[in-house]
Amino acid sequence: MQSRKIQYRRHLEDKERTVRRVLEEIDCSSWLGIIPSPISGGFRNRAKFRIFPGENGTVISGTDPIGGNVPFELSLWCLPEWGRGVVKNAAAFINDQRRDYPVDGFEIQCTHGQPRAHIGLSVRKDRPLPYGAFARKMMEEVPGLTGVAVPSQRLEAGEVFLEHLVKNQKFYAHYRAFFQSNLHLTEELVNKVVFEAANIPFDAVFDLYSGVGLMGLSAAGCGTPVTGIESDRKAVESARMNARLLGSESARFLCMRAEKATAGLCIRHESLVIINPPRSGIPDAVVRAAAEKKPVFLILVSCFLETHARDLRLWRGKGYAVRSFHALDMFPFTRFLETVTLMELAA
Repeated sequence: MQSRKIQYRRHLEDKERTVRRVLEEIDCSSWLGIIPSPISGGFRNRAKFRIFPGENGTVISGTDPIGGNVPFELSLWCLPEWGRGVVKNAAAFINDQRRDYPVDGFEIQCTHGQPRAHIGLSVRKDRPLPYGAFARKMMEEVPGLTGVAVPSQRLEAGEVFLEHLVKNQKFYAHYRAFFQSNLHLTEELVNKVVFEAANIPFDAVFDLYSGVGLMGLSAAGCGTPVTGIESDRKAVESARMNARLLGSESARFLCMRAEKATAGLCIRHESLVIINPPRSGIPDAVVRAAAEKKPVFLILVSCFLETHARDLRLWRGKGYAVRSFHALDMFPFTRFLETVTLMELAA
């Protein structure tokens, strides 16, 4: 573990140098450094494993963020302790059932704040045997496992929505929908968005690439109207569920591409626009359409500093200035960095 701590310290130093360079380019000095992720005790809520036939059973490999492909036991340190147990028990079950129910790989998703997990199984489409009985028995024999899916057979057993606890609130995410992966810093990320929103005036929230509604609903609270735009149907379904459970009666989530939807949204000067795009960044069409409506404040959430820096330059060209910048190392030992940037339209 000492070696990992040293490697992580060097990793953070490299990222901090990159952030300083980017901030110098956009004339932003409001930055207090990268919030590191705890790495002992596990920090990631999901992991994938590949399975190969071997002489004495199955051979299972996992991905270590430092060492690459390794025997699955060596990659489990990234997961919480209870999640490691789920993986080990699932691997043992798969190995025991391999003759009747071959499996080529699986992905575990752990919930935030609770010892529950969902597993998706990779099974070749040409397997004629239905895996329903296998999935149900797996849930019975693997403690903490609440759902199993076999996408190739369109099979879903148990719970399909994962219940996450963030800021003492329950947020549900379909197992096929994206949810933040860092078990320690997701709440801190939401805190940064909520903090920035609490210190600026707005009368409506427009949440582009809204996912399951985590950012928009958290920033708005119960009384402020929220319009979320998301192209993933399962994420939209999750967001609508979350809005109902949180009592956000004025929230609506639309299944649309942001590039097509933004121009038609009733964004006004007093609106807060939150944009949390994929790693490819914000498309030019979204920047143009939103900037034309001249909302005073934007909160940009990004997981890739390289494309975020490009986007910040685009917004600066539209008359916006950076007012605050936060960085969180949600993805230790990778080139990716989560950021929250508040931008304001110049007077």
